Amino acid sequence: MKKILLLSFLFMVLFSCSEIADMQDRGQVRIIMDQPAQGSSRFLADNGSKVVIAFLVDSDVYLFEEYDEVSTTIDMNGIIAGDYVVLALLLDENDDMVGMASKDVSIEPGINYIDLTLGPGIWDLKLNNKTIDLTDMPSGYGLIVMEDSLVLDIPDSEINKDREVEFTVTFKTNAKTITVDAASGSLNLDLQDVDDYIEATLEASEGARSFVLEMTDPVNSKTFTYTISVE
Repeated sequence: MKKILLLSFLFMVLFSCSEIADMQDRGQVRIIMDQPAQGSSRFLADNGSKVVIAFLVDSDVYLFEEYDEVSTTIDMNGIIAGDYVVLALLLDENDDMVGMASKDVSIEPGINYIDLTLGPGIWDLKLNNKTIDLTDMPSGYGLIVMEDSLVLDIPDSEINKDREVEFTVTFKTNAKTITVDAASGSLNLDLQDVDDYIEATLEASEGARSFVLEMTDPVNSKTFTYTISVE
């Protein structure tokens, strides 16, 4: 429960709450958490114990719900029509993130269907050998979760005189292989496979501040792709 509260606090930090304008035409939204044909239903069954859903409006938290039972389909009633960012987290029995997904959606009156493919979640983050707690980020740091991408905002003090920064992102996933591609500049990949998580260390120069990480889970025949940018 403590970690659930910390996750809730993270949402509040990333997307500070403010007054939400009233909107009309309430509808029903069905969120499909996975696509069984691609093997992600096994990902849910093997890893998850609960799902947390957040609806964001204009960068504000509009709705935050927790579901104790993991299901491939979640019905949410009474969602007001409008434009949202839907953020979903899959949690294990220890309330740690093991999966995540986000999507920009426009909800119309009536029944709406939102397809979210749940990918691996962020486990922790180390920046220049300093661990950053993603549930309680220090001043000057920011993490924006977008559809299939993560944008990391770090203070200038963490970037050395050569405009380089080294950071480690650990993903909680069943994936056994990882591919990292950078457009230009230096790249140092340190891959470590320990039980059920993968750790990748990237050294980003000024010319290569954005990386595409592709993780493949051969057991579930599923590939997760994320773009990580350092700004």
